[in-house]
Amino acid sequence: TFSSRWDIVGNSVTLRLESDGRVAAEGTVGVLGDHAVFDAIETSPRYQRRGLGRCIVSMLTSYSLDKGATRGVLAATHQGRLLYEALGWDVTLKMRSLMGT
Repeated sequence: TFSSRWDIVGNSVTLRLESDGRVAAEGTVGVLGDHAVFDAIETSPRYQRRGLGRCIVSMLTSYSLDKGATRGVLAATHQGRLLYEALGWDVTLKMRSLMGT
């Protein structure tokens, strides 16, 4: 069984689904005007393949719509992209991410 925790700071909200005191999945969305920017949507490895990522995205989307957002922006890994496309998102631009020192 999972509990949800909402942390709201200004225009940003982080949603965490927890089980036995552990974060099972989480994600953040910032809403400004009619735009919602989704970030850091993750499911812990031991909780993957249970629909928790879908739940996080759906709940954050509902929150964003309630706040007046009509457009959403997110960057995703290939694996995450499959989830977002299944939820109705469209790819409009491919991005690259660089990390290093």
